[in-house]
Amino acid sequence: MRTLAEFFGYYLRLVKKNVQVVKTGNTNELFEQMMYIGEGDVAIGISFPRYSMRTLKAMEFANNRKARVIAITDSVHSPMNMYSSCNLFARSDMASIVDSLVAPMSLINALIVSICLKNSDQVVENIEKINTFVDNFEYSGNDEINMLDENVVKELRKCMDNAAIDEEK
Repeated sequence: MRTLAEFFGYYLRLVKKNVQVVKTGNTNELFEQMMYIGEGDVAIGISFPRYSMRTLKAMEFANNRKARVIAITDSVHSPMNMYSSCNLFARSDMASIVDSLVAPMSLINALIVSICLKNSDQVVENIEKINTFVDNFEYSGNDEINMLDENVVKELRKCMDNAAIDEEK
């Protein structure tokens, strides 16, 4: 479910600056990351069978701190629903040894599109900021350093051209 949460968080940060994806590595870290959650905040828990006890505890914690809690889960029978005020359901059938995340990803994608449409001015402003940062760093779309000297490249091309001519003869 971390993949779904990271995907959701990435796009929510285009809309809001204070989005945090909580990693449930261990219980102490979980509560350290959530210690400032409270009224006015929203916590979104994502869990499917075999439900994560840490995610459930995080939702309970957020609920106790008066945050709004949303569950993205598989059914009305999910324990995630105990602490949420809004339950969003997406099937996650196991067709093989791998759980299908197609429906949950589609649900999250629909939420992102809806949130972005509702906050389109903020999204445009944030994307323009990102583009300004990228332009200021003269990012050319290539993350790799060209280690070949220009003269070496010319020599390589000359060799390739000569090899092509020899092949034609």
